[in-house]
Amino acid sequence: MTKRKGLILCLVVAALMLLAGAAVASEVDPIVCSMELDPNKLAAPGTVNVTITISNSGNTDMKDPVVLYDPAAQIVSDFGTNGAVLLKAGESATWTGTYDVNDRTLENGAVVYFVKYTLYKDSGEAVDQSQPIRAAISLQTAETDMDVKRTISPTVAGEGQEVVVRYDITNSGTVSLTDVTIEENQDIHKEKQTIPLLEPGKTAEVRYTVTMGKEDLTSGATITYKSESES
Repeated sequence: MTKRKGLILCLVVAALMLLAGAAVASEVDPIVCSMELDPNKLAAPGTVNVTITISNSGNTDMKDPVVLYDPAAQIVSDFGTNGAVLLKAGESATWTGTYDVNDRTLENGAVVYFVKYTLYKDSGEAVDQSQPIRAAISLQTAETDMDVKRTISPTVAGEGQEVVVRYDITNSGTVSLTDVTIEENQDIHKEKQTIPLLEPGKTAEVRYTVTMGKEDLTSGATITYKSESES
């Protein structure tokens, strides 16, 4: 008799566990969010490009729309219609925009948007949800560096032949360079050339065309610039 009671008790416990499992499964949040930042490293406060994707991974259409909020808790009005999108089962919505990263955000190490929406239990009860959408942003050490490549074509020329001197100037640092000035020898070019702005990773081309005379041409440039890291 005792054994039978123990068996019945075990069966009841197993049944309760199954019911509890079913209840949890029915309340799984179907909204999945992701965010990407470009760039995700800054040497100082600045603007980043933001891409956010919000998906309904469930098998049921949303009854109410999802609403996107920026880090200042303001509705992102150009997401969907006035910041809201109604997602059917399996659908996704993507928003792209910009965000101005300040010192505090860099210190915190993350940009955080939010999405708010309503889910419904099997009983029909509405449950308000708020989910953070987070992407890491890190402070990059300010470094000033430049790579310069010079190409002369042809390297041997006769009198009256055109010679092209080309400079590929690359900002290989982490901060923007301004007033990049290149000054060639007088027999190549008599005036300075200036590049107003050269952003990190970008390359600017400066080209000189000169006609070979009776005397040899000598190429040699002096390049100066200013850096954002300068006080």
